[in-house]
Amino acid sequence: MSSTLDFSVYSSFVRPFNMERVNVSKNTDVFTLHPIEIGYGVTIGNSLRRVLLSSIRGVCIDWISFDGNRHEFSSIHGISEDVVNIALNFKNIVLKADNLSESRMFTIKISKSGSFTAGDIKCPDGVEVVNKECYLFTVSSETVDLSLTICIKPGFGIDIVADDDFVDHKIGRIYLNKIYTPIKNVSMEISQVTYNGRTDYEKLMLKVETNGSISPVDAVGIASSVMREILLPFINFDQSVSVLKDNKVQGNTVSQKGSSSLSGGTKSFTDSGYQNNKSDATPIEYVEFSVRTSNCLKKMSIKFLSDLAAMSPMQLLSMKNFGKKSLNEVIQKLSEYGFKLKDD
Repeated sequence: MSSTLDFSVYSSFVRPFNMERVNVSKNTDVFTLHPIEIGYGVTIGNSLRRVLLSSIRGVCIDWISFDGNRHEFSSIHGISEDVVNIALNFKNIVLKADNLSESRMFTIKISKSGSFTAGDIKCPDGVEVVNKECYLFTVSSETVDLSLTICIKPGFGIDIVADDDFVDHKIGRIYLNKIYTPIKNVSMEISQVTYNGRTDYEKLMLKVETNGSISPVDAVGIASSVMREILLPFINFDQSVSVLKDNKVQGNTVSQKGSSSLSGGTKSFTDSGYQNNKSDATPIEYVEFSVRTSNCLKKMSIKFLSDLAAMSPMQLLSMKNFGKKSLNEVIQKLSEYGFKLKDD
């Protein structure tokens, strides 16, 4: 079957053609789509809502470190707040860094007294503080001379600092719980509309609120592209892949291109399965790894199967707590998805 659907044979099937966007406030938009066939409003709205809340990338502060400070329960000379309250304030900072692909550290100097806000942080190129008015701490000493190191990190969803995460942490670093998702709230409403004399068509209203690091319209566009990428393997399914027993993927080599900016180019299907390709965006958390293996991959900031497949066995074995058993598990799981590790 062709991947391009000829809607002329579906003359009774109405495609939604009326799309509107209303800006409610600075970071909130309301999107309406109609007319929609009955039942499709919930299908489309629920899917978009789930992807928006789980799969939009963001940037957070991973940890902070004041020069001379050893732990979070101490005080810092010249600063009114204790380290615990300072860390809580730093969690409220909203960052924007579209091209950040890995953790990045930078150090700032604090040498003047008074209130210190997020806007006083001199970020590196490509990184921007959105809520510059966010209060952090007060410098009470006129002769203060402090160095503050900040590490920022991209990610998805929510990352809560667990007890075992501190095993390899350096003394003096205060690690923060991270809410990567820039989406604050998504709500939807389905109502009935009349079209061509029929009253059972639906209208979808989707209200999206962000934290300001991304616009609602961009967030909805990314979520729609993510959904399309996930559904791409089902298009031209009989020509590109055949799913056989044991979840093996076989078939003749077929090149399939995606026009989305998220696709990253061409994806190929071969007799041995998917070729290693950066366009594969299967998150690691979707794969059922053991707790030990999952924690090791998390500490290496490995987010997707394609990132894992780009590593060699020796690279993995060099990680702390990652042994032969974990390596065999990774090899097995990758093979189930048509991947294999890079040769040493």
